[in-house]
Parts: sequence; C-alpha cells; structure tokens
Amino acid sequence: MVTPEVGSSGEENQALIRTRERLGKPVFLDQKKGRKQAFQLVSRTIEGFLQIGEKLIEEEMRGTISSHREEQVTITPAYLALQHCFKLSEQIQHRALRNLVGDKKENRPLDIAALDVIKGFQLAMNALNVANNPILQGKMPSYPVINSSGGLIESYEDPKLIVAGVKLGAKTYRKMRPIAERVLSASH
Repeated sequence: MVTPEVGSSGEENQALIRTRERLGKPVFLDQKKGRKQAFQLVSRTIEGFLQIGEKLIEEEMRGTISSHREEQVTITPAYLALQHCFKLSEQIQHRALRNLVGDKKENRPLDIAALDVIKGFQLAMNALNVANNPILQGKMPSYPVINSSGGLIESYEDPKLIVAGVKLGAKTYRKMRPIAERVLSASH
C-alpha cells in the first residue's frame, strides 16, 4: 500500500504535499465544531466500512493471502490488518482530494480537515507497521511524540485533527486485527 509517509511514489507524495500546503489550515466559523464534524466524517466512513463490509474485508484479505503465497512472504494478522487499514485510509484521502478539486467550495474546510485526520491515521499505521515488523525495527526512524514542533505536523496542518486521526487509526487497527486473525487461521 502506498501512503504519503512511506509511499513508493514520490511524485504522488509531492503532489499531495503541495496540494495540502496550498490549501492551508482548515478554517471553520466555529473551529471546535468544524474539527468535530471532520473527525466524525472520517470516523463514520471507517465505521460504516467495518460494519457493512466485513465480508468484503475478509474476501480481500483471503485474496492478499493467496497472492502473497506465490511470493513466499510471511503473512501475519498484523500485516493483513495494516494493509487493509492503509487501503481504507487511501480511499478516504482520495475522496477528499476529489472533492477539493470539485466545485463545492462550501465543503472545502471539511475536506481539508479530513486530510489532516487521515494523515494522523496513516502515522498510526506506519508506527504499527514498524512495531510489528522485525525487519524494519531499528532501520526506520522512530516517530517522535506528535506535536507542532516535532517535525510531523506542518504549519499548514491542524495538530488536533492529526492527533485525533492517530487515535482513530489505533482504534481501527484494533477492530481490523481480529478479522485478520480469523481469516488467517481459516486459511491454514
């Protein structure tokens, strides 16, 4: 999976960074209410996917297992869960970017804020990826505590939304992991 932090496509990553920088901080008439709406938008999308799409998730995970058998890659529940969390976050990220390109200017702050929530979500997935991958441990830079001066949050991003996204990412992973464990144990 390609994520802005780890992605193999530097061109896509740079385009996302330039777009996000150009848009600036999400500004709402009521900042607290706007942040809450943005978080709920992303959270509801993820929750809906998990509730409605559990069979689809299981099917996609079985496909991942089958395709990786040929590559002789060790598949763990953490790997499966992370892959599908990344996939979900990318879909939400692309939807927000498509909306920003459209004509609906009234939703702009909400879509910009959703990108910040997704960045936090993906930061959590990247940290979990390192924590669950012995090959990466010690070879990847550790993630500092998230704050506006820690280098992870740019001046044009909303730190509160990114932190909320990190928490949402951890929560989503905890829900996705048992699905991955069930699929993996059934495939053996």
